[in-house]
Amino acid sequence: MARYQQTEEVKKLQREIAAMKKDHAEEIQTLADQVRKDFPDTEEGRNCFEAYWVSLLFEFKKSRTIRER
Repeated sequence: MARYQQTEEVKKLQREIAAMKKDHAEEIQTLADQVRKDFPDTEEGRNCFEAYWVSLLFEFKKSRTIRER
């Protein structure tokens, strides 16, 4: 799996995720530990985990935003 290019949108999402990690660090770390077990410890596995993890954090952010409204 080829690494995705970092567009401005991806960089913006990464900044939002970093801010979110500060606010919900323990909750996010627990989820990361659970999800990481599903991917092999190879370069391809790490790339797949990274892509999947970004999508999970985006969904987490959306659900938190909806609940806060």
